[in-house]
Amino acid sequence: MNTRKKLFFACGIGLAAASAQAEVTFNGFATLAGGVASIDDEPGLDLSADPFSSQPSRLFGYDDQLDYENNSLLALQASSDLGDGLSATAQVIARGSDQWNAKLAWAYIGYEINDNVKLIAGRQRMPFYVFSDYLDVSYAYHWITPPEGAYSLPFDSTNGIGAIITHQLGSADSTLHFVTGRIKEDLQLDRPRDADLSDMYSAAWTLNFSDFSLRAGYASANLQYSVPELEPLVANWQTAVGQDFSEQILASDEDNKGSFVGFGATYDNGNWLAITEYTEITVEGTNLPAKQTSYYFSLGKRFGDVTPHITYGVDENEASSTSFIDPYRSNAGLAELIFTTDGVFNNKDLIVDNDYVTAGIRWDFHSSAAFKVEYTVHNANHYERTDSLLRFAISTVF
Repeated sequence: MNTRKKLFFACGIGLAAASAQAEVTFNGFATLAGGVASIDDEPGLDLSADPFSSQPSRLFGYDDQLDYENNSLLALQASSDLGDGLSATAQVIARGSDQWNAKLAWAYIGYEINDNVKLIAGRQRMPFYVFSDYLDVSYAYHWITPPEGAYSLPFDSTNGIGAIITHQLGSADSTLHFVTGRIKEDLQLDRPRDADLSDMYSAAWTLNFSDFSLRAGYASANLQYSVPELEPLVANWQTAVGQDFSEQILASDEDNKGSFVGFGATYDNGNWLAITEYTEITVEGTNLPAKQTSYYFSLGKRFGDVTPHITYGVDENEASSTSFIDPYRSNAGLAELIFTTDGVFNNKDLIVDNDYVTAGIRWDFHSSAAFKVEYTVHNANHYERTDSLLRFAISTVF
């Protein structure tokens, strides 16, 4: 039985069937992970000249000290069948990276109109990725976590309404997933920001052909967030040239647009597994990267309970345009102001150009638990350096 089919059978991460008396069913999952990074502090590489860039001391959240919290988490899900197609689901998750503070990840009401259409209202998962349905359930896939570059959006759930439509399309099982909603919370953008994502729409289409599946997704939203430390930069431009560049520099106006496109394909016949995924994020009207492109290829082979695997991935970013200050570049008196503005839009911590290789082994030592170990070699081309990361984890469902 392949991992995806085994997941739904073993851990019940989807809605569990309860009794007509609204019996509550509890399920859960956990990952206890550890890791340590080797950061290549290349001699002579001095980034201090750029005030908007800091030399990274971490790789995927790990530094050169053994850490047991970054990818560790514990979640509990409660679901209840209320009868006549109505159900309720809530999921609470605590992450080691968030000091084990428990947060409500899901809280929604579902209603099955018929065998093919289900409506969902409340806090729910956005269908961005191949593994969106069980994004936090490490037991569901061969890695400890999915590739960070491709799975880089700072949020994965929204408050809104959705619909899941399933039907047979020839020999394929077709699933259409639509969600619309709004998010008003702190998000990790260039740093933690008070953000508002409105008019959010997302759609994904998945076709399952027995051992093979295809997936395509699209999402868009209006993006607003507060960047108070850049307000003096806007004021300096106003003083220097009499131009208000708040719309171009700040992200607090209503004209900032963001979109997401994703494609994926998987093959899993119980012995071999192969996965590839492509994601593209575009943002307009902010100092965030204008375009973020990531893709990866992963291959694994099962030998009984042991699955060795290897993944190659690439992450590329393009800076937002600073063409709005081009008319002033010949003015020597504005050189410092221009340098500062260019630095805001060309932050080396954000405008990345990376490639990486991850080799790992998954050992299913128990019917509901797996031990995983991975080694990643990461080429941060924007820093001209090569770093590495060793991670290990126990993932379980219950």
